Amino acid sequence: MTRLLSAAAVAALALLPVACNKSPEGGGSGKDQKFHMEQVGGETNIPANGTEKSIKIDIKRDSGFGGDPIELKPEVQGDSKGITAEFANAKADASVKEVELRVKADKDTTRGKRTIKVTGTPKSGAATSFDVKIDVVNP
Repeated sequence: MTRLLSAAAVAALALLPVACNKSPEGGGSGKDQKFHMEQVGGETNIPANGTEKSIKIDIKRDSGFGGDPIELKPEVQGDSKGITAEFANAKADASVKEVELRVKADKDTTRGKRTIKVTGTPKSGAATSFDVKIDVVNP
């Protein structure tokens, strides 16, 4: 009976969503004038062969945030040689709820874990940022 309960507890924990990677709030100081960004999914493997991989990022705006675009900027931290990270569109208009961060690593890139700092800057109010984790792997 104890084994059955233990197995049920483990199965229930497996159904819980994976902890999400998100930024603190940015934007204005008034009520409902904030926004934040969230990475969809966890760490992403990037093959070191020039193949581009997309990482989805949700942009969540409060109802009073307004229609101003959010400027997006990725920055590879640490050893960035051979790694490129860019957004298809560096400005997310009010209607945009999800963006794609495009990342690739060339064949000479050192394998291993890296961090890409993603910053969102509104026209007015505070910017916010968070870290996107990648792992450069053999193709």
